[in-house]
Amino acid sequence: SSDLNEIKILKELSNVYTIKLKNYYKYSGNISGGVLYYEYLDGIDLFDYYDKYKNFTLLDIKDILLQLVLCINYCHNKNIVHLDIKPENFIVCQIKPLKIKLIDFGFSEFYEKYNDLFIFTGTIPYVAPEILKCNYHFNSDIWSLGCVIYCLMYKIFPFNCDNYIATMHNVEKSTEYLSLLNLLKSEYHKLGHLSDLLLRMFIIDPIKRISSSEVLLHPFLKN
Repeated sequence: SSDLNEIKILKELSNVYTIKLKNYYKYSGNISGGVLYYEYLDGIDLFDYYDKYKNFTLLDIKDILLQLVLCINYCHNKNIVHLDIKPENFIVCQIKPLKIKLIDFGFSEFYEKYNDLFIFTGTIPYVAPEILKCNYHFNSDIWSLGCVIYCLMYKIFPFNCDNYIATMHNVEKSTEYLSLLNLLKSEYHKLGHLSDLLLRMFIIDPIKRISSSEVLLHPFLKN
């Protein structure tokens, strides 16, 4: 069941970057599933954090991005792909210094190179284009992370929600995608290294897309 898969994944994770599973109680009799008990996180999700503080500077974005990619990289190092990266799945537990935890591993998978997904997983408009073809990769999380950072910067989604699936199915020929690339290139004078980092996050081929470990070494976070 999905509960059992989530439990297996959460048992691999015990870190300051991910929520901890405290216990699991299986339903009695022939009823499948059970109840998962997590640690209590005293904070707000990243969506509400944005709503509260509104305008982020580049330094704010850098601090947030560092926390998010540390969460994702920790999972990837455990061979786990989250597959539902979005603001609502990051909990801001502490503001100064900033500390963020990743939650909700209901869609997550242990990565196996030649395994496909059985069904579409994730949340529009954050899901990577390969997911719509029921393929996945560690870097599927990075496309979603790019969408999150773009939203924090520009206060809009990088792609229109209404026709998102159609756009992603033919993304390389999409005018929306080309417009996104042109915008990020034109904003280099304002965004600096962040412009280059986002362009690398939005590479269509997940194998060529920047990885979580490479994000941590990118000049935007290193400088």
